[in-house]
Amino acid sequence: MQLVIPRETQPGENRVSATAETVKKLVRLGADVVVESGAGTGAGISDADYEAAGASISSDRSALLGGADMVLRLRKPELDEISGLKAGCIHVSYLDPFNEKDLIKAFASQKRDGGEHGDDSSLDPQSKDGCAEFSSQPGRIRGGDAWRRITCRASCP
Repeated sequence: MQLVIPRETQPGENRVSATAETVKKLVRLGADVVVESGAGTGAGISDADYEAAGASISSDRSALLGGADMVLRLRKPELDEISGLKAGCIHVSYLDPFNEKDLIKAFASQKRDGGEHGDDSSLDPQSKDGCAEFSSQPGRIRGGDAWRRITCRASCP
């Protein structure tokens, strides 16, 4: 599974969706992590730090997003990026479905909602419905716990 961490594009956004330590844990769990060049710069994490953790670095944003099985980011994607995601790509970020109707429609029309991507063996057994839980502090979901939560079914009730 190729897990992509793109650079955040919102002006003034210095956070990144995964630290080098988190990437190290995800790689240890079997993920092929690819980080967009400069993604961690605002948070004080260099490309070299990500490489030392086992990630690959890419500067081609279109190819990066187009090859992703899963995209981890903080902010919503640009509307034009959705059509470049491959079929079945799971997109994990904060979205505002009540105020971003066009964005949600674009995801729905591209069938990029995660949908069915295998059996339920990856569901968190502690979760009664297998639904991913997101806190207001993305950094609180780390390592193996993050992997279990983000690989669960995206079709929550």
